[in-house]
Amino acid sequence: MKNFIKTLFIMLSLLPLFISARECTWAETSSEKKLASNIKWTIEYHLKNNKMYFDVTVSNVFGNLYIKDLKNGKTYKKSEFVINDYTDNQKISFEVYTKLCNEVVMTKNITLPAYNKYYTHVYCSGISEYSLCRKWGLLSSSITEKELKIQTDEYREQKSLKQELEPKRYETKISGFYAFSALAIIILLMILVFMHRTKRKKDFI
Repeated sequence: MKNFIKTLFIMLSLLPLFISARECTWAETSSEKKLASNIKWTIEYHLKNNKMYFDVTVSNVFGNLYIKDLKNGKTYKKSEFVINDYTDNQKISFEVYTKLCNEVVMTKNITLPAYNKYYTHVYCSGISEYSLCRKWGLLSSSITEKELKIQTDEYREQKSLKQELEPKRYETKISGFYAFSALAIIILLMILVFMHRTKRKKDFI
């Protein structure tokens, strides 16, 4: 009996090798790829304990499609679902399968940016354009609060000095000048015309 069970177990384990999986036709694959292109990927982020997390909402997963998250290895077969709390500064990938033939019809890659934990720090107040104070961006491990203060103070000094040295532009209001010049030309032309007509009358007499 034990030998029978052992033989049966071996036969069952080898069974998948003798079964050929169904292959999708070109038309089926094309149709499933088109359906997969309509899947909507929405990313939202939230801050928790000064650390950034991302939630990915996947919707419009219709028909025979289902999705596998290559990050956590989970498979999702709902038309809409949410995967919560991905950490920042990483690349996540998804494979879209079709149940018709268990074939990958699309791969979706999403790159999550690095969050700058000093973005809301008092040292960065008013200078969010500075490279060390931008919301998204990977900072060097050498940037500490002490180093941040040194560099932001230096940036503010340079910014202030640049504004002081910048030549001031004075706007000249020339619209009145043009109006006066045009009026003077018109009056001059009228005088010339008047003088010309007066001369012609005298010559005629």
